[in-house]
Amino acid sequence: CARERGDAKCKTTFSDERVCKMYLLNCCPHEILAKSRSDLGECEKMHSVGLRADYRRAAQKKTFNFEKEAMEKLEDFLLKTDRQIEQNSMKLQQSRKEVNSEISGKLEVVQSINDKIGSLLTECELLKMEGRMEEASLVAKEVEHQTGLRKEAEENFRRSIPLSSFQQQKLKVCDICGAYLMLSDKKLCDHFTGKLHVGYFQLRVRYKELLSHMSKKIGKQIENVLEKRKELRERKRVEYEASLNRPKSEAQSSINEERRRERSESNSSSKRGRPERASPVRQRGLRRAGPLSKQKKQINASRNRGQKNR
Repeated sequence: CARERGDAKCKTTFSDERVCKMYLLNCCPHEILAKSRSDLGECEKMHSVGLRADYRRAAQKKTFNFEKEAMEKLEDFLLKTDRQIEQNSMKLQQSRKEVNSEISGKLEVVQSINDKIGSLLTECELLKMEGRMEEASLVAKEVEHQTGLRKEAEENFRRSIPLSSFQQQKLKVCDICGAYLMLSDKKLCDHFTGKLHVGYFQLRVRYKELLSHMSKKIGKQIENVLEKRKELRERKRVEYEASLNRPKSEAQSSINEERRRERSESNSSSKRGRPERASPVRQRGLRRAGPLSKQKKQINASRNRGQKNR
């Protein structure tokens, strides 16, 4: 741009197609999310602080209708973001289901070992009552072995609770930027004041402002159309009431005059730009004039021959 490079030959204005209209309206994601985790890189269109200042000065005197284009592009971008947020939420819910199934599986292991130990203890007590001490000692050794397995399963179950279920229950997806949040994290404030969250929040606020502006603009256009229709109906009503108050012949003559004026206007508009042609009456007169003049010449010639013969 001439404003940035100092090139006098460059005459790019803010209305040029190469200029980013979203940047002019301060809602370009490439600029707002720059140097964040969602950095989109450089925008394909031109960004110029000088052109944005020129646009703001010119917009105070004239309407350029850049809001509609910017709003549609920003809406598409935010829709993609919302879809990503929904996908992240679904992944989180799925991971919670997997974690819950894992915890329940470990708990089932502990419960099955407890059931086995209980049955072995019952068997050992019955063998002692029957006097089968050697067999009872073997069952007692198996009970000790299962007790050791139960301790390991219980420890594994306890370790899985804080590392999965406890933390997963405190994890959520930010509905503004789509980032994962730990509600128990002490640095939660850093997220809400970070460039990523603030940038997406700014884009969503700007989209609402553009949407409100467009709705008001459309509302004004509709009001103008309705006002014109109302004026037209009122004028026709007044003309109708006036025609009722006038004599019938006068009213009919005014209607006929109005129709003749409309026909003359339509004829003039249809003939506009066409070569002038003779009227049908004139054309018929010309066609009649040809045969009559020829007949007169024949009569005069016969008279001259008769005079010569005499």
